[in-house]
Amino acid sequence: MILTATQQSCLETFSRFIDSTDHVFILKGAAGTGKTTLVKEFVQLLNERKRRFSLMAPTGRAALILDNKTQYDSRTIHRSIYQMDRSPIKIDEQWIFTIKENDDDTNHIYFIDEASMVADV
Repeated sequence: MILTATQQSCLETFSRFIDSTDHVFILKGAAGTGKTTLVKEFVQLLNERKRRFSLMAPTGRAALILDNKTQYDSRTIHRSIYQMDRSPIKIDEQWIFTIKENDDDTNHIYFIDEASMVADV
C-alpha cells in the first residue's frame, strides 16, 4: 500500500509510540482521511514486532466495519471488557456484569475506533 506523506509520518510516530513508555496515542482526522487505513498499517507493524493488540469499537456495526477494513478480528468495547461467561448480578433492579481481569502485560495495544462515540464521563 502506498501511504501519503502525512500517513507515513503518522506511521513513524506510531512506531516511536510503541517503543516508548507513553500510554496513549490518539489518531484523529476528518472522515475519509485514511484513519482506518492507518490502523491496518499499525496492526501489521505490531504483528511484525510480535506485539499483541485488540481492535474495539463502541457499536457492533462500527466493529464490523473495522473488522472488514483491517482484516483483523474486532469486537465491541463491551464484549471486550465485560465478563460474559459469568451470570450477571441483579442489584436494585439493575443487572451488573463483572469486568474481565486485565492480565495482559504491557506488550498489548488496545485500539478504540470511533472513540468520539464513547461518553467522556
